[in-house]
Amino acid sequence: MPMTTDASAHAPAPETEPKIDWADTSSASWPVRVNGGVETEFGFDFLRSREFVGTIRANPISTLRIFAISCEPHLVYRAATHLNAETPATYFLTLQVSGSKHIEQYGTRTRLSAGQFAVYDSDAPLALDVGHEYRSINLRFPKSVVPAGTRAILDSIRGSALPVRDGISRFVWSALTGLNENAADLGVHARELSRHAIELASLLAFDAVSGTGGTMTRESANASRLDGIKSFVERHLSDPELTVESVAAAHYISVRTLHKMFSDSGCTAACWIRDRRIARAKALLSDPRDERPITGLAQECGFTAMSHFSQLFRREVGLSPSDFRRRSRGLSDSGTSLS
Repeated sequence: MPMTTDASAHAPAPETEPKIDWADTSSASWPVRVNGGVETEFGFDFLRSREFVGTIRANPISTLRIFAISCEPHLVYRAATHLNAETPATYFLTLQVSGSKHIEQYGTRTRLSAGQFAVYDSDAPLALDVGHEYRSINLRFPKSVVPAGTRAILDSIRGSALPVRDGISRFVWSALTGLNENAADLGVHARELSRHAIELASLLAFDAVSGTGGTMTRESANASRLDGIKSFVERHLSDPELTVESVAAAHYISVRTLHKMFSDSGCTAACWIRDRRIARAKALLSDPRDERPITGLAQECGFTAMSHFSQLFRREVGLSPSDFRRRSRGLSDSGTSLS
């Protein structure tokens, strides 16, 4: 019998990720600790590598990561070679606790001092020139979870050094600082708190647009945010689970905040969703090319019960769906053309 060999016995061992020594504070392990903790690739330059001391405490909270950094001066950068189209685009919100750093991105260079915050992202080359006695708390979250209107506001303040004024900004700063201190102990509450943290980051941005750092007024920021929410509703009208609660959750805001945004525009959120569903139903019923049963058209507008759809449609339009279809298409009650 020929001798057989186990090929796996001679196969090279699979490569494993280098183990991160989080307790080490030297420059030698700093790139691995930062890139591993933040889950974003950076490059590093040290003026005095032997004297460098740096600590990072990073924790994942569902879709975001929160990390606190304390370190000596050095340069952190993302060159073109670090950018990867397959890596999800992310925002970074940085709260400068002490010391300072210079942020350079999109052709601007800004000095961030203690008590200020800034936003930058992963989409373009970046340089962070870190100064003495540096301490910061940072949030990293994917752009995909941020509504379009909010992204426009975050982009408008990107690269600006913004003050933390009394009021909502001061509250958000304290809340995010507390979240960082307790991030490792959130347990089953992590997912919900990650949503609230992103909402808090948005509140900082909204508060900033009325100051010198933003290019948008508070009114235009709120309008942009509401436009993004309305676009979301239009895209999901066919979803029977589309409710005020689900819209608020998708945009990382409370139901109360959503109601306030729509009330300022003269319509409640529930009323606007209902009106858009009826408007879509009218458009479908009026289309002579669409010969589907009314039940199918109602389902495309998010209605699962035909009786409810018929009652609501008659109340809002003054006609039953079938009568509206005939009249809008110029047909008699028997279905023949009136012309």
